Amino acid sequence: MMGTNRRRLTYTKKDIVELVVKNTNSNIPESTRWVDHILKALREILMSANPELRIELRDFGVFE
Repeated sequence: MMGTNRRRLTYTKKDIVELVVKNTNSNIPESTRWVDHILKALREILMSANPELRIELRDFGVFE
């Protein structure tokens, strides 16, 4: 709808960490480290110079 101010629901890294804690019964520091490691790995892959690069995570999404 045009003209409406609908806010988009946004999840932050903190929210993701809290979900990992909840789903794994782990603690915040440990879950934060795992989320950081995964995000760092994805970032390193995406920052490579290969323009043909593609990350496909089944049932999640594709990053190109």
